Amino acid sequence: MKKLIVSGCSWGDKIFFSPFHPEMDTDWAKWPEILAEKLGMECVNLCKCGAGQEYIYSSISDYLQKTPKEEIGQVIAAWSTAPRRCFQVKNRWSNDRQDMRGDITYWTERSIRYQYAFQNLMEQTQLPYLHFQMISLYRGHLWELRKNMDRNKVEVMKQDVLETLKNTPYKFNDKFFNWPGDEELGGFSLEFGVLKEEHKISELDRHPNAKGQQKIAEYLYDRLR
Repeated sequence: MKKLIVSGCSWGDKIFFSPFHPEMDTDWAKWPEILAEKLGMECVNLCKCGAGQEYIYSSISDYLQKTPKEEIGQVIAAWSTAPRRCFQVKNRWSNDRQDMRGDITYWTERSIRYQYAFQNLMEQTQLPYLHFQMISLYRGHLWELRKNMDRNKVEVMKQDVLETLKNTPYKFNDKFFNWPGDEELGGFSLEFGVLKEEHKISELDRHPNAKGQQKIAEYLYDRLR
């Protein structure tokens, strides 16, 4: 059986639990497992809560180096939000919700570089692949800033991100199916472009519920057929 290799953030993490509803049983099937079953593949779920682009790229790259090419059927990168900082201590991955260095423009440019590096890696391996913006690169971060910052300043930051995405010299092929990953530029994230309110856990916790996980898997399955 071929392997479906997936990396991303908490939206696909097999052991996700809700910090807003700690009493909730969140042991429902996550989209990588659901999709693997639909494709008739073995699921290799590398998704990790809090992960940023460095972990997503690195976890896939590391796994590919130690896995025979003939065992791999599909590779998927589900990109996270830009401000996250990933790092390793004694080979164990961890992350910060927000990098304490740089700004939103730098974090966006860094994300694009990892996304382009992933495209190049997959083109070199000649393996089937797909990648997309699972959650918005910047919306969650700017929403938090609006609580304590002048809205005009936040709007300027948003426009800086959009200009960075629009003017990047990096070119993506159709394997990045929602590039540039933002609705205002003709792309979309699955967070805002595919899931509706009924697919979220609650008003407090915007992660996908069981119905949302199924929706993501069905959407991706239609893209891969």
